[in-house]
Amino acid sequence: MRIFTGCDIVRTGRFTSHLDDKRFLDRCFTEAEQAYCFEKASPEEHFVARFAGKETVLKAFSGSGIRYPIGSVEILNKPSGRPIVRISNDEAVPDGFCIEVSLSHEDEYAAASSVVCFSDDKSSRNI
Repeated sequence: MRIFTGCDIVRTGRFTSHLDDKRFLDRCFTEAEQAYCFEKASPEEHFVARFAGKETVLKAFSGSGIRYPIGSVEILNKPSGRPIVRISNDEAVPDGFCIEVSLSHEDEYAAASSVVCFSDDKSSRNI
């Protein structure tokens, strides 16, 4: 098994001005992500946490030599609230990859970390 990691921290204020920029939001976030964030009392905190999470996934995949645009990484939530990652162009993700992500936000900052594992065991795939 090969393991790749990524981490990121982003200042929340960076996103306040982007909330009205539909072009930016559409390039970086899926419709489902936008709907989730905008239903929150402080949408910028949720957008910035997802942005940090996407960055960590991209960093982790880059360690394996795989590159994706930020808009192809989607971070949704299970009913329990736990974040899950999907890659929109599933054909581009080799079999055997597994992605885990953790998001956190508090006032001025959001932080995230991710682990991307690769195994030849096809049953480990969760994306």
